Amino acid sequence: MRLVEFPVTSGGVVLVQVEDAKHGVAPAGRVEDVIERSKETLEQALEKVKPAAEAIIDVMSGLSRKPDELTVEFGIQVTAEAGAVLAKAGVDVHYTVTLTWKASS
Repeated sequence: MRLVEFPVTSGGVVLVQVEDAKHGVAPAGRVEDVIERSKETLEQALEKVKPAAEAIIDVMSGLSRKPDELTVEFGIQVTAEAGAVLAKAGVDVHYTVTLTWKASS
């Protein structure tokens, strides 16, 4: 387990806990020694997954019978090196899409 510090555009920082599969357990020490600082802001990291969310919304919104509500869920994994990436479950990335139609009055 490692901590990655992401600066936030509006000021301050966010600490994100990330798994460290290649290094195993972090050695005991001060928290400051375990924190890795990202070179990009949290907003910049999250921008990388925006095209996937927009693509799903665009396709589902193009249905001939438009839903009243559209919910999209997917996992985001954050790393210091790559920023935010879509998290995978097993071999494939997993999306949950919920479309809701309400009865007309």
